[in-house]
Amino acid sequence: MLSFLKRPTYQTPKIVGHRGARALFTENTLRSIEHALPFVSQVEIDVHLTKDKVLVSTHDPVLGPRYQSSLMTEKRLIKDMTLDEVQSFHFLDQKDKYGFPKHFIENEKIPTLSEVIDLIQSKAPNVELFLEIKYAMTREELALYPERRQILDVVYETLKKFRFEEKTYIMSFDEKILMRIKDETNLKKVFLYQGPKRWPFPTPNFKYAAKKILELEPKVFSPNFHQMIAPIFSSHFKKHIHPAIEKTNSELVPWTVNGIQNWEKCLKLEVNRIITDDPRGLYKYLKRLKNDRQRSSVLPHQKSLAKYL
Repeated sequence: MLSFLKRPTYQTPKIVGHRGARALFTENTLRSIEHALPFVSQVEIDVHLTKDKVLVSTHDPVLGPRYQSSLMTEKRLIKDMTLDEVQSFHFLDQKDKYGFPKHFIENEKIPTLSEVIDLIQSKAPNVELFLEIKYAMTREELALYPERRQILDVVYETLKKFRFEEKTYIMSFDEKILMRIKDETNLKKVFLYQGPKRWPFPTPNFKYAAKKILELEPKVFSPNFHQMIAPIFSSHFKKHIHPAIEKTNSELVPWTVNGIQNWEKCLKLEVNRIITDDPRGLYKYLKRLKNDRQRSSVLPHQKSLAKYL
């Protein structure tokens, strides 16, 4: 069993809605984000930069099989498309391999970062933003993205326009992006990590990740949850990552954690926040456990969890 940060007073972990409420509505859309807002302290979205220098909220650098359009049918790179072209695409009514989303709304378009921030400010002004800047994970993927400088300039400009710098955490797997943010701004950084892409799955090097934590000094270290708890990797995680995040005072916020069994594991690991596709479900689960403790009627299988709430 992993055991990490032993704080004198433990608080219930905060909830981060992954791509809004991805389990229920199409990810990264305004509907998905709006549904998450009552249940989260932060909402997470992915952004890409269009040809006319507008940041849009969508996961992939290419628009293709998951979308439909009345104007075009071929796959296109977002960096080669204008905002009008990007927003001419509409989502298909189909589920991913996890069965998400449960609900489909017709004629939803890909929103801009400005629209997302405006929604948060108008509906839930206390909610913060986890803003993931997507970038190439391999050399072969570099052609899919604009230059880092172009992306960061528009990120800075947009956040300044809405005075949203203090409420934004910049996330990335790309260490060069995070280092530029460290050198150029006071924005909070989230170091996403899962290790190099190797067959048959990404393999983490937690010794290397710990070194980068010390260099980047992120507000948050966000590892792949399943790698963090996997028996083959967990001892390396504890040996290398625990000392690094204690030294930099970084929060531990794993991604992406779904289902009661995995939420229970997060409580036992005393993480600071939980990134989940189902923020409403996690909110209801944490609230139920807290109420059980307050009524002193904790069920037998919950006794080991009540102390964490």
